[in-house]
Amino acid sequence: MSMFAVGGLFGGLGSGPVVSALGLRVSFAINNVILIAAALMMALAPSIQLFTAGRFVVGVGSGVTTVRHTRGRANNRERECVCACVCE
Repeated sequence: MSMFAVGGLFGGLGSGPVVSALGLRVSFAINNVILIAAALMMALAPSIQLFTAGRFVVGVGSGVTTVRHTRGRANNRERECVCACVCE
């Protein structure tokens, strides 16, 4: 379960520049493909290591979707604090 949270941290922090470069619609379309691939990876995982890697990838995809809710209302510093669960 913790790999989901770690993936969410990386997805939330790294998705800002990607969304700015590609646009919101394209980046979410790519994110959907990543989430489907991660779901298949977890469903067909023959080992716990591959299942854990799938949880990490799902976390990254989940972190990417948080950009939609914070874009335009928060600057990068506030987004980093939300993703890292750090209160100033």
